[in-house]
Amino acid sequence: MTRTEQLQARFEAAFMPNYGVPPVALVRGEGCQVWDADGNQYTDLIAGIAVGISVLSAGIAVTAIRSSRKTAREQTALQAKLTAIEEERWEEERERLQQEDEAVRRAQLDARV
Repeated sequence: MTRTEQLQARFEAAFMPNYGVPPVALVRGEGCQVWDADGNQYTDLIAGIAVGISVLSAGIAVTAIRSSRKTAREQTALQAKLTAIEEERWEEERERLQQEDEAVRRAQLDARV
């Protein structure tokens, strides 16, 4: 039994037969080239399956994950800076409003006397 046949048997045992068992078990891809579990190489000319499976290519995946992690760290740092600026701005606004409130109270007290 070939590796593809083994994977087809697992597929058939695990999934409902809505779409049938795939005729090949693709395990890796590069660009528009894909390989099945038995090492056969195919060129994807129609469905775009190679695009999806190419993401599984180690080099592409590692690069994407590293880039994503770097971007996430940069976004987190930027968010922290923006939060600090926003907090500082609101603190300044709060102090200004307190001063205005105090001035109004003094004016009201002076008007009573």
